[in-house]
Formats: sequence, C-alpha cells, structure tokens
Amino acid sequence: MGSPLYPQRRRTRAGQAIAEFVVGLVGILIITAAMLQIGTLVREDTRTLEKARNEAGQAALSDTYLAPVSPGPRYIQDWNVGPDGSAYSRDDSPILGNSALLAEGIIPHAKPDSLAGLLPTNQLSPLADSAQILRGMSFVRGYDSSGAIPLYPITRTLIFGRDSITLESEVYLIWTRGLE
Repeated sequence: MGSPLYPQRRRTRAGQAIAEFVVGLVGILIITAAMLQIGTLVREDTRTLEKARNEAGQAALSDTYLAPVSPGPRYIQDWNVGPDGSAYSRDDSPILGNSALLAEGIIPHAKPDSLAGLLPTNQLSPLADSAQILRGMSFVRGYDSSGAIPLYPITRTLIFGRDSITLESEVYLIWTRGLE
C-alpha cells in the first residue's frame, strides 16, 4: 500500500521544489535589477557632482568674479522640511538668515584684530566689518544635469512610477582668487 503513494509524494515534492525555485529566482532577479539600477544612478550622480564641482572650482579660481546665475549669496539659518517629510531633500525651503548674524556669531571667534596685528596686509581681517562680508565671501556656482536616465521596468513599476529620472547637482564655492 505504501508504494502506490510514493510516486504521488515524489511528484508533489518535485512540484513544490519547482515552485520554490521560481519564487527564489524572481527574488534574485528583482535584487539584481535593483543593484544594477542603483549602480547606474550612483554613477550618474557622481558624474554630475564631479562636473558641478569642476565648474565651481574653475569659477572660484578665475581672475574675475563670475556671479552665479542664481540669486547672490544667501545666508541659510535653517531649513523647512518639504512635503516629502524628509529633511535636507530637494523640496525643502531655506530659512534665510543675514550677514549680521554671521558677523556676531562667527567673526569674533576668528579674532581678526589679532590677525591684523600679526599680518597687517591679510585679506581676512576686513571681514570683521559686516558690510565687507558680502564682498569678501563671494559665492560662485557650479551646476550639471544628467539628462533623462531610463529606468528598468521593475524600478519604474515598484519605486518611481515613471519612465526616467533626471539628476541635478549644484555646488557653491567661495571665490578665492587673490587670497594668498
């Protein structure tokens, strides 16, 4: 009596093994696609950031001040979290401060008067005057955009809900030409 049931158990176990294999294979394919997509996005993000830093670096070392295309320097005191609920993300908005707070909070610790006594011709001591801060800390901007990066169908379906994504990098540096 046991032998007629044995072939049926064997077929059931074989069917179960195939089902487990398929489920495992789907999981492995999803993980592989996610890793490939993340690799593509990280590579593009690094490339755009590198180009933006290069552009800002060239502007920071240029002989003439190249004002950023965007509005001039803003003193950011803090950030308002945007609709996505994630702090320090693209949809956040800055809470602007002013240069007087910079002059009151940071400059006294640098002791520019002592520096002027040691090196009278230094270019940092005039920054003790809050009117000079804007001229002394002239920001330059570097920017790059990746263009449309196509998303894999699995990424499109499970995460983003669109066909492509564009990455942007924006870098600000202080114009340092003339500082010795």
